[in-house]
Amino acid sequence: MRRLLTLARIHQTQIFQFVRYLFSGGLAAFIDLSTYIILVAMGVDKFIASPVGNITGLLSAFFLHKFIVFRDKKMTHWQFIRYILLQIWNSGAQIAVIWLVVDQMGQDKTVAKILGIGLTVSWNFFLYKFLVYV
Repeated sequence: MRRLLTLARIHQTQIFQFVRYLFSGGLAAFIDLSTYIILVAMGVDKFIASPVGNITGLLSAFFLHKFIVFRDKKMTHWQFIRYILLQIWNSGAQIAVIWLVVDQMGQDKTVAKILGIGLTVSWNFFLYKFLVYV
C-alpha cells in the first residue's frame, strides 16, 4: 500500500509539472505568436517575423520553464546552450511548416504559425525534462 501511495504521489507530481509546462508554454507561445502577427502586420516578411517571434518566445519560455515548471534553481550556461540548440531546431521546423502550409498549400500565415508551434510543443516537454534541464 505504501508503495502504491508513493507511485500516486510521483504520478501527481508529474501531472502538475506537465500542467505548469502547458501554462508557461502557452504564455511563451502567446508572446511568440503575438510578435509574429504584429511584425507581419507591419509588413515584415513572414520568414523574418517567425524567427523574431521565436526568439521572444524562447527567452520567455526558458525562464518560465526553468524556474516554474522544472523548479531548477541552479543556473548553468550548458542548460541555456542546450535550450538554444533545441530552439534553433524548433525554429527550422516551424519555418518548414510555414513554407509547406503557406507556400505549398496556400493557407493562412497565422494558421501555419500555430501549426508550427503545435508541432514543436509536442516534443519539447520530454526534451526539456530529459535533455535541457538535467
